[in-house]
Amino acid sequence: ENKEITDLAIPDGVTTISKGVFSNCSHLTSVTYPSSVTNIGSSAFMGCTGLKKIIIPDSIKSIGDSAFYNCFYVDSVIIGKGLIEAAHKSFAGLRPSYLEYHNKRLCPSNNISAQKLEKLIIGDEVESIPAGSFRGCYYLTTVYIGKGLTNVEYALNYNSFSGCRNLTFVEYHCEGIGCWFADGQKSLKEVVIGD
Repeated sequence: ENKEITDLAIPDGVTTISKGVFSNCSHLTSVTYPSSVTNIGSSAFMGCTGLKKIIIPDSIKSIGDSAFYNCFYVDSVIIGKGLIEAAHKSFAGLRPSYLEYHNKRLCPSNNISAQKLEKLIIGDEVESIPAGSFRGCYYLTTVYIGKGLTNVEYALNYNSFSGCRNLTFVEYHCEGIGCWFADGQKSLKEVVIGD
């Protein structure tokens, strides 16, 4: 009965989006969550091919396995600062051009493909970027890194952005990563150093 839903507003007071409840709702184009929601269950939105944008609000702390699996046409993903756990394949099959992170650490198991990524925002809340997270992102042109990366030796691995051949603009607000970031990035045209 949910298959024809286009715009979904989860009622206030709901804490969990149940397993598979909106899976394969191909007409679904938008989802709005109240602050009461803290968990998105496994396969909750799997195969929702009408979605173009996924916004995970700050209230959501965990996302189950394959929650957004094969939402092929999502072009923009924003991860709120409350997310602690994202199960294996939570976002598998996504290839957004815009990606914004605000949670404490980027988790490789989220499986958000960076193959089509053009713009990346790493918010102030992010403390580390795992090795190879954005390696070989051919289309990536713009990167913003907030001030949360404090322990630079472990926060930004040498391989995190290697092979990003079209990277032209970087803005960062943390200390000591400029030369590391620019190393080997011949395409860089502008680097902005924040406070």
